[in-house]
Amino acid sequence: MTCIEGTVANTTKTKKQLTEELLVVRQRIADLENLEKKHVEKSLKETEVRLKGILSSMVDLVFALDEEGNFIFYHAPKVEDLYLPPEQFIGKKHSEVLPSHMAASFEDAFRMNKVGETVEYEYWLEIKGKKKWYIAKLSPLFLDGKFAGSLAVSRDITEQKNNQEELKKYREQLEDLVIQRTAGLEKSHEQLVIEINKRKEAEKALKESESKLRKQKAALEQKNVALGEIIAQSEIEKRKIKEDILANAHLVLSPILEKLKAGESIQEDFRLVQHHIQELASSYGTKITDKNLLLSPKEVEICNLVKAGFTSKDISRFLNISRQTVECHRKKIRQKLEIANKNINLTTYLREF
Repeated sequence: MTCIEGTVANTTKTKKQLTEELLVVRQRIADLENLEKKHVEKSLKETEVRLKGILSSMVDLVFALDEEGNFIFYHAPKVEDLYLPPEQFIGKKHSEVLPSHMAASFEDAFRMNKVGETVEYEYWLEIKGKKKWYIAKLSPLFLDGKFAGSLAVSRDITEQKNNQEELKKYREQLEDLVIQRTAGLEKSHEQLVIEINKRKEAEKALKESESKLRKQKAALEQKNVALGEIIAQSEIEKRKIKEDILANAHLVLSPILEKLKAGESIQEDFRLVQHHIQELASSYGTKITDKNLLLSPKEVEICNLVKAGFTSKDISRFLNISRQTVECHRKKIRQKLEIANKNINLTTYLREF
């Protein structure tokens, strides 16, 4: 069938009126951008609530860094674990806030994260005049195959370290005792037995502490995975919202705004803009331009008008083509959407698309 071009109706609006209405449209777009920001902030708050729910049951120090090594998250459940207040970490590079004796080892661990390796290491901090030991597991975070930062879970092992030091002292005392009392072994036998029993008790305490630490490490690994999944899902959701808005804006609003700039707009332009602004954050734009549908640019444009409630007569006048041409396009659209010869309203179908 041959598609015959028609004529367009002359606009009766003045340039001043069109300019004023264009300003209104731009304000609505700005309002929508604010709405998108609020939506993202709401999503982030929900994620924060979920994180706090997980962290509330943890007794460990947890922090996260971005791909440049800047702190983006810091959680210390106990005041005695606060080397610095959390607000002094956020936004700072690790080399700016960590003590000098940790700088080299932490930089090596972060570098290994970048190539996908998880690193476990021990470190100490002097907090309120006391030396505290920690064991940390620094795990890489990847988003869409790219390194996005690191997540660390750190546990206080000062008690285990103290037990080790205590055991070391007992061993040294025993060695000294053996050397000093070699000549009087019988006299020192009773004392030696006491020291040996102390050593056994210290070794038993150490083994129990090590067993407890292994169980805690296993639990930490599970929570580490859960935290990584939540952070990655949050990024995916934000990216999806942004892609949908950009697709709809490019597909629907850009052509209309170009007409407004050229001063060729008619009343239907503003009706169409108003309709699509309300659905700018939907997934319609990414779906209708799917390559599998094989819709031409003109057919996509007609789909947008049909979805907005335009009749074939309205579309004919709006696009400056004949009504016969519009019907020709509508028939091809129904075929490509696989609803030809079906009792399905095209407008309703597109609005539920």
